[in-house]
Amino acid sequence: MRGFLSVLFFTPLLALAQVDNKNGLASLHEQINEFVSIDGLADHDISDFVSKIDQKHAEKNSTKFCRTLFNKTSREFFRHYTQETSFGKMLSKGKYNCLTGTALYALLLDHFAIPYTIIETNYHIFLLASTNDGKILFEATDPLNGFVDNPNDIEKRIQQYRRNSIQRVTSDTRKYYAYNFN
Repeated sequence: MRGFLSVLFFTPLLALAQVDNKNGLASLHEQINEFVSIDGLADHDISDFVSKIDQKHAEKNSTKFCRTLFNKTSREFFRHYTQETSFGKMLSKGKYNCLTGTALYALLLDHFAIPYTIIETNYHIFLLASTNDGKILFEATDPLNGFVDNPNDIEKRIQQYRRNSIQRVTSDTRKYYAYNFN
């Protein structure tokens, strides 16, 4: 199911990312509306938010800009973590998860022409941005410590995510299926 949701969210993103981004904000608005239309919700205009961030883009180095992008996006759109939500609910109600948060960060990084890689583990998804200063981990579900720019800390986080598995309780009568892939 997680893989299907990833395909559902990121297929339009990857297709639209191939389009030349000469239209800037208009293109971002179209991409956002593609995601929101899946819910059948009205379109959402995040132009004001992006314009404010855009002013910071010219003023700061890439790491500082990414930190600003991470913090402002988190404060503006990520209010209530919930495992099951949609992109439209994230924008309209602030309900988010690792998938919807990562999708928003990916769209914004595309807009600002910052390359990134999306990493999906068995139970989680996050992204690594590539800047002139090095790699930066964006963890949408951790608003306080989810921006990681130290290479050693990034590697530790990735290893921690890869080890993440279902916790089994011996006294528990429930049965779990531990899905695993590399």
